[in-house]
Amino acid sequence: MRVSVITADASGNTLGRAYILAKVLQQRFDVEIAGPCLGEGVWEPLSGMDIPLKTTAVGRSPFGYARHLMGLLGRLSGDVIYAQRPLATSFGLGLLKRALSRRPLILDMDDWELSFYKPMRLQSKVKNLLLNSNSYWSTKLLERLVKKADAVTVTNPFL
Repeated sequence: MRVSVITADASGNTLGRAYILAKVLQQRFDVEIAGPCLGEGVWEPLSGMDIPLKTTAVGRSPFGYARHLMGLLGRLSGDVIYAQRPLATSFGLGLLKRALSRRPLILDMDDWELSFYKPMRLQSKVKNLLLNSNSYWSTKLLERLVKKADAVTVTNPFL
C-alpha cells in the first residue's frame, strides 16, 4: 500500500513535519511526499531526502496555485492521502483528491492555524486573501471541514 503525504509547502519548514510522518509510515508502507513549492526550491535541510518528493513551483499567489492544482492532483499516487495541516495547499488538495478518487483522507494537525491570523485587521485579511494560497479565509473554511477527514492525528489535546 502506498501513502501520499501532502505537505503544505515543500519550500518551507512544514516539509519537516511531512518528512517525520513519512519516515514513521515508511516502516510499514510505500510512501511519497507531495505538495507545492510556495517559495524558492525545496526546503534546504531536506533537499536531498531519501523519500520520493513530487512537487511543483507555484508561488504564494492563489492564482498560481489554482493553475497548477490539477497537475498536483494527478501526481498523488497513494492509496491513502495524509494531508499535513488544514490549509488549502495540503488539506484542500487532499479533499479534492478524495472527491475524485474516493481514497481515504487523514489530516495531521500540529498547530491551530487560525492563531497565526488573529491579530490581523479586516483590511489585512482581505489583502491576505488575494496574495496567499493559505489565506485567513481559506484556512477558516478548512478548519471547519476537519470533520470531513476520515481520521485526524494531532500533536496535543487542544487540537
